[in-house]
Amino acid sequence: AAFKGAQYVSGGKTGTAHISEGPGKGYSDHLFNSSFIAGCPAENPRLVVAFIVHKPHTDVHSGGSVAGPGAWRIHGRGMAAR
Repeated sequence: AAFKGAQYVSGGKTGTAHISEGPGKGYSDHLFNSSFIAGCPAENPRLVVAFIVHKPHTDVHSGGSVAGPGAWRIHGRGMAAR
């Protein structure tokens, strides 16, 4: 997804993954890693942020809901400092 900011067009991608239960045991039904990757400017990123939350303590576990806000907060501060 691309987002138009004040000066730049930013891009981001969410991710949600089940955590392994161990070798040969498959993946957990209730434990997740949630992630959000953001880059700016979208055409040729000069700043990339990877924000990953291991085992979020919430009923919602999607990357956009859990990791997205933190990634964009860091991303915005980094671009403001440029």
